[in-house]
Parts: sequence; C-alpha cells; structure tokens
Amino acid sequence: MRILLIFATTHHALAAESALLEQRVWHELLPPPRELTLSCGLSLLVRRDDFARVKTMLDTAQVPFAGAYRMPEKLGEPYLPVE
Repeated sequence: MRILLIFATTHHALAAESALLEQRVWHELLPPPRELTLSCGLSLLVRRDDFARVKTMLDTAQVPFAGAYRMPEKLGEPYLPVE
C-alpha cells in the first residue's frame, strides 16, 4: 500500500522531496488528484511502511503537509484519509 501526501504549496512539496532524497526514502513526485486539491501542483507518494518515518522527518524539517491519503489500488476507488 502507498500513501499520497498533499501539500498546500509547491515549495512545501519540493522541501519534502529534498528531505526524502537526503534520507534515501523511496518516493514519487506526482500531480495531486483534482478530487483532493486544486491548490498545489505537486504531491508525494511514499510507501505505507515508510509513512511514520516520513512524518517524523517532515516534522523535524518543519515541512507541513495538508493531508495524507491511501492511494487506491484500482481505478475508481476513493482516496481514504490516513491518520
């Protein structure tokens, strides 16, 4: 399972990517789905197993994210919020 992180600004998304690259955490930079946000042009996809570590890294780096959602496995499935 993968988790999609949504950001309020492109700056936050790029800062998050930089932190993940520095720690060699697998991720993909993607455009966010329109059903989740229209404000920022970038989101990050991370592995579910890395999510707690990623949250801690972003907190430490003071990089906020606006939301985290479970990436649907199949087309048409909803994006479910992750806590």
